[in-house]
Amino acid sequence: MAIAMLIAGPDAAEPTVGPEAAERLAQIGISRIALLADHLGVGVVLEGWAFDPTRIDVAVRAIFPDGTHGVRILHDVELVTVAATSSAAGDAVGRPRRALDQGKGDAGSL
Repeated sequence: MAIAMLIAGPDAAEPTVGPEAAERLAQIGISRIALLADHLGVGVVLEGWAFDPTRIDVAVRAIFPDGTHGVRILHDVELVTVAATSSAAGDAVGRPRRALDQGKGDAGSL
């Protein structure tokens, strides 16, 4: 899976994620889009199993049709999958089970 993030600063055009943009993004393998925002600007996360990051320019033009000035592109560097597991040795956050089972102490004293 490839992931990219477009960061639009305050002087950038507004992102557009309508049917036309969605169709263009799907054509280059993007299957999921997330829009993030704060007072400084907007971020657009693009991801897809078939997404070819070398075609990011198509994605940028699809989402920012009024111009790409002020849009930064972040490429994935590393993808890591994490999962909580339970074992006889510890709980999901790694604390020893016997102390928790016996009710001795709180998380700060283990």
